[in-house]
Amino acid sequence: MKYSKISVILHWLSAPLLAFLLLSGTFVLSNIPNTLEKLPNIKLHSILGFVALILSLLRVYFLLKNRPQIPAMSKIRAFLFHANHIAIYLCVLLIACSGIALNLQSGVAGAIMSGANDFSMYENMSEFICGYIHKVLTKILPLLIVMHVLGVFSYMIANKTNIIKRMWF
Repeated sequence: MKYSKISVILHWLSAPLLAFLLLSGTFVLSNIPNTLEKLPNIKLHSILGFVALILSLLRVYFLLKNRPQIPAMSKIRAFLFHANHIAIYLCVLLIACSGIALNLQSGVAGAIMSGANDFSMYENMSEFICGYIHKVLTKILPLLIVMHVLGVFSYMIANKTNIIKRMWF
């Protein structure tokens, strides 16, 4: 019934990292004007976003390699459980890909790599389709995470069992 130790480690490394990226992107980066002074923040966000992508890909790999037994539940709950996990991983993957595409398309990646001293970013990164996708998906991912957490707690209440220990050491 338990997840493998590596899956547990990857879960508890990626969860706070994703929370940090979502919160800092929404409440910090989006409020900084798109000027040269923003580049170090975007660089850190991009590096951490890439780390989140790698952690998520590793999680999927280890989940597929060591599939834990699904606890007893109704067919609809099992479907929602599975669909929510797929949606979360897909959303993380698409956020990372759209972020990479946005950095490349907007010229931010080149400015970061070259250590630009003179650079004018686009005023609104949502002008790019990948920027718009990135923005929309970063609003969807928290909803998927909340659904995930609510699903865990509703299962615990309905079945009077601590399912969280599956994702612990």
